[in-house]
Amino acid sequence: MSREFICIFALIFLFALNLNAGLYEELQKEELHWIPPLKPPKPDPESLYERILTPDPEATLTKLYDARFEPYMLIRTSFTYTEEDEYEVHLEDGRRLKLNSANMDTSQFGHKFGPALESVEMGMRGRYQSSGFHYHIKMELVPREKDGNRSSDYLKDAYVGWDKYTVFSVDAGRMKVPFSQANMKSTDKNNLIYAPVLDILSSKRQVGYKFVIQDPWKILKFTYGIFTSITFASELIKQSEELLYTYRLDLQGYNLLKALNLLYRDLSFNIGLNAAKTDKSYDTQSEVLYLGADFNFHLFLFTLEGEYVVKNFYQPPLPDGTVKADKGWGWYIDFITHIWPNIIDLVVRIEEMDGDEVIRGQSSDLSIGEMSKQKKHWTTFGITAFLSNQVKLQLNYIQRGELEGYRFDNNVFMGLVQFSY
Repeated sequence: MSREFICIFALIFLFALNLNAGLYEELQKEELHWIPPLKPPKPDPESLYERILTPDPEATLTKLYDARFEPYMLIRTSFTYTEEDEYEVHLEDGRRLKLNSANMDTSQFGHKFGPALESVEMGMRGRYQSSGFHYHIKMELVPREKDGNRSSDYLKDAYVGWDKYTVFSVDAGRMKVPFSQANMKSTDKNNLIYAPVLDILSSKRQVGYKFVIQDPWKILKFTYGIFTSITFASELIKQSEELLYTYRLDLQGYNLLKALNLLYRDLSFNIGLNAAKTDKSYDTQSEVLYLGADFNFHLFLFTLEGEYVVKNFYQPPLPDGTVKADKGWGWYIDFITHIWPNIIDLVVRIEEMDGDEVIRGQSSDLSIGEMSKQKKHWTTFGITAFLSNQVKLQLNYIQRGELEGYRFDNNVFMGLVQFSY
């Protein structure tokens, strides 16, 4: 290649750069307002009084569209392959039956094979920036219960709220019950394709009020909720005067380190304590008390999160009028390695759950519905690829170990494509 050609090419290249810079400057001078720019963060208030009366900056960020009308959409489709497994049951009358896992319900806890439309959510949310008022409406076009089975509960969220200031907020309507880290996490944010198994122990979305109080530095946050139910929810409170009360306390470690000027790289953590109870009867006329604790710890390329939940309840009255107390419990730990941050995550989950302490699944009626109450020990390996902010791919391998009742050990391979906005 001649020296003259190199010089001519260099001149053309420099001219293109200069033209591009000039075009960019001309566009900047137009001051287009189709996408309003984000306002630079204001310095932290100096006095406690100013901090309390300063609007929460996280609640007033400018959105891509009109902040009053922001659409929401989630589409998740999966392909599942479940290994078949047989198990021999010895009945009380001496009979022996061979059960095949392929005859189980086609749900998260049963036998699934082939493609499935996991969820399609659509809704609208928005806020009036200066006032702090906001709303959220969301429908599920493929509704499912927490155990993965189909339901007729198409309404997910329908609430309004006010959160202008950091120290206090309130929401009213149908929303997620503020109990359990797994329960409160959005479906599109799950580390694996499915939520932890212990999630079926806690209450679903309910109708009521949620109040949040926190200090001006957002270190300690207390959430209190009062909820009742509606006819098509999965967990029914039989009478309107029977309420579910929830309590949650969060220690937000990132804000604590920030207040102490101890921030270190990408270090953050959160510790939560949960409690919930009902007045008289819940589901099949049973008193319920929930207790739990959860944590989330993140440092550089690693995230560790886990949870422990206990559900104390009373069984329905026996024919002789006696009532038996029972307990369900569960725990999980997620190990997440961000081997390529925002591109590829590797996840390992170890979990165990027992719906109640009574051994289920070997009664003479062979009720498959009792499957979900067995003691389970699952280990899941997953990889997540984030193709963009809206699209991600997930591959999971679940080693399912049943520790009582029908002891199927039928492992599951799953793949999922998710689009969310």
